[in-house]
Amino acid sequence: MNCDTENNNCIINSVYIDNVKVEKYLKNLDINKDTGPDGIHPIFLRQCSKHLAAPLSLLFNISLRQGVMPLLWKQSIVVPIFKSGDKHNIANYRRISKLSVIPKLFEKIIYDSLFPVIKPQIVSSQHGFIPGRSTETNLCEFQDETLEAMERGYQVDAVYTDFSKAFDKISHNLMIAKLVNVVVILVVVYIFNYYSASQRRIKFLVFLILCLSKSKLAYIF
Repeated sequence: MNCDTENNNCIINSVYIDNVKVEKYLKNLDINKDTGPDGIHPIFLRQCSKHLAAPLSLLFNISLRQGVMPLLWKQSIVVPIFKSGDKHNIANYRRISKLSVIPKLFEKIIYDSLFPVIKPQIVSSQHGFIPGRSTETNLCEFQDETLEAMERGYQVDAVYTDFSKAFDKISHNLMIAKLVNVVVILVVVYIFNYYSASQRRIKFLVFLILCLSKSKLAYIF
């Protein structure tokens, strides 16, 4: 890995996943979690971690090197969870996507490898999706700055905004472009491939409906 401190840019030539790392993650799997579309239970993966570490690490590295992800890993089961209000209004349901354990494990390993590199580039004012930070830390920081400004006799103006269904509307191309600004990595191709051809199965009552990620049906929950 090479870092250019002047341009705040890091170049990661590759991410290598060894057997020891895979076995460590397998042993830490939560056996209380359910299976995903592949039907492989985390109990099996955890109990057989010593024997599965080598073939899984080989598979992970091939996937990263070639930028190709197995089709089954792209599939997820979407379960609509009722929030409140009218049960006949689909806007009152929150969708939960259940991935298979192996691709989730793969994603976790990649995240732990990349986040330490990306973290220094994240602005200090961001509190969402940062370990150790939350809405509470955001409010505490805002309160401290407000009180300090008031003590100095300054005017304090606050503007609150909210994005409806922000995660559904985010542009993956824009997200990847932002990532390239701080990290130039071959995995970017892999990530783009992951989102470009994913499939979801919507589970409603006892029915499973297979749909492509770009279809309207995939986003009703």
